[in-house]
Amino acid sequence: MHQNQTWFTHLRLGFFNAFFDAETAQRLSLLLD
Repeated sequence: MHQNQTWFTHLRLGFFNAFFDAETAQRLSLLLD
């Protein structure tokens, strides 16, 4: 159970990081444009 919980947390953090990177990249492209 604990192993599964850790995996879920890691997956959620990975998704959040990917979304944050996409948002940051989009804002930077707008600023540089």
